[in-house]
Amino acid sequence: MKQKQSIALGSPAEPSLGDTISFLVEGVDNDEFWVKNEARQGGVLVYAQYRRVEAGAAGPFTLGPTRLWTEGAADGRAELIHWTRGRFERVRNGVDVEYAIGE
Repeated sequence: MKQKQSIALGSPAEPSLGDTISFLVEGVDNDEFWVKNEARQGGVLVYAQYRRVEAGAAGPFTLGPTRLWTEGAADGRAELIHWTRGRFERVRNGVDVEYAIGE
């Protein structure tokens, strides 16, 4: 029986702009899984970064600054995705975590 896939924010638990974070991932059995991490301000995408899942974790992700995100809080969302047939695809039933990013 397959283990249920999950993703959770690792550390720090309350990240801010400029912090480096990681995610804990469970239930993946090969190296074709990645985490897509994004930040939005007012619904506008200001940051995106991808990292492969290795040994139950993905990271490091550095939360800005970017050309579009030089200050202020943002809404973070990380999603477990699968690399298959030469492209990224969503994991069935969607596996993601939302988190707040402070200033």
